[in-house]
Amino acid sequence: MNKWVLRKRVEHDQWHLQRLLISHKMEADIALDEFLVAEQDGQLVGAANLQGVGRALVRALAQELPTLQVVIR
Repeated sequence: MNKWVLRKRVEHDQWHLQRLLISHKMEADIALDEFLVAEQDGQLVGAANLQGVGRALVRALAQELPTLQVVIR
């Protein structure tokens, strides 16, 4: 079973986070200070950032639905 640690991004994650974004063809020059990261066995394996519309949508879903499910591809 995979065990991840979810935490706020810290300064030493900067390079790894940019590489992760680039490897998935995502914009890497966005504000990285509000990211949450997933770490497994000391390695950065995922990241998430919600700003503006995304944050509002997730808040609205959380208020409307008894269970909020996240699908990761």
